[in-house]
Amino acid sequence: NVLTLTLEDGGTQTVDFTTVLAAAGTDDQALTLAAGNILTLEDGGTVDLTAFLDNTDNQTITTFSLDNTTNVLTLTLEDGGTQTVDFTTVLAAAGTDDQALTLAAGNILTLEDGGTVDLTAFLDNTDNQTGAEVAITDAAGNFTSTEVEGALAELAAGSTDDQALTLAAGNILTLEDGGTVDLSAYVDTDDQNLTSAVVIANESVEIQINDGTNTTIDIRDADSNASNEIQTITSTDGSVTVTPSGINYNLSVPSADPTVVTAGTDISVTGDGSTATPYVIANTRPDIFYPPSIEVDVATTGTGRTIDLHAEYLAQYGTPTVVSAGAPVAIPTYANNELYYYVTYYDPAVFANVSVNNVGVMTYDVIASPTDYNTLINVVFVAQ
Repeated sequence: NVLTLTLEDGGTQTVDFTTVLAAAGTDDQALTLAAGNILTLEDGGTVDLTAFLDNTDNQTITTFSLDNTTNVLTLTLEDGGTQTVDFTTVLAAAGTDDQALTLAAGNILTLEDGGTVDLTAFLDNTDNQTGAEVAITDAAGNFTSTEVEGALAELAAGSTDDQALTLAAGNILTLEDGGTVDLSAYVDTDDQNLTSAVVIANESVEIQINDGTNTTIDIRDADSNASNEIQTITSTDGSVTVTPSGINYNLSVPSADPTVVTAGTDISVTGDGSTATPYVIANTRPDIFYPPSIEVDVATTGTGRTIDLHAEYLAQYGTPTVVSAGAPVAIPTYANNELYYYVTYYDPAVFANVSVNNVGVMTYDVIASPTDYNTLINVVFVAQ
């Protein structure tokens, strides 16, 4: 869109019509120059260029100016004169084209004022060629085929490699169709030494490896309780056995020589020594003794009177009046259920309905006072 004018003396001037054309749209009319220096437009309109002939004025044009508002081109001549060119007529003839465009079905572009353009040939989704119709350029010579489909077939046929692998001496891995890999660098040859050093006594130890990174290990009891690993083992039959499992061990005690228990004079033995029936050793000679003497009030008669013979026995044996040198303060006694109680004699003129129960309580009636103020009741205790 640049107009270039060449002057007689060799100089040139240019005019850029880009701004004008942008405002007026595009006008691709053909121009013809007729006799008489008349410039004719294809669609009509003429411009008389006589004033611009280069053989009438040899002045140099010094300045061009184009008024975009009035569409007038002003030329300033060397001698001070000016010439103008009004392009209003040209632009009016060219007009402006602000038609709307619509795209109808079938890829037809329609102009608002008429005219259509078929865009089907420019669609990008109509290339339904097969791979065999598309040629390839294989500069490296990897394929014998010269089209895509054939090259892909060759690539698929050669995509599997079922070679056998063998490992030879010296850690060399050999491929069936040729080629080897030396695996020596990957063989386990790490013979580094490990050492340890105490970091904190009874708490942590550092494991050291030459050519490697040291590691500190916490050796403390995880629950910080030193006593909960102490186990108590009990046995009901005299042996100790821990069933082997993991870190457990059999601690059973072998049977020792059997204990022989034999009965003898005044001694009896029952049971077989087992847990169910252990040995029981008993004195076959009765332990017979008289309880201490006590007073019985017979000054008056009465029925259902009682005396706790065992309680009287404990009172006197527990706190004797006199004790020999070196003797215990109290005499050993039996519980009331460890004795048998007997009344061997009583005065029937004074007592009646005499009885004694299994814990040593004697019951009696006083039926008369003794004539000489004295009477007897004899009692015997026998250890069970």
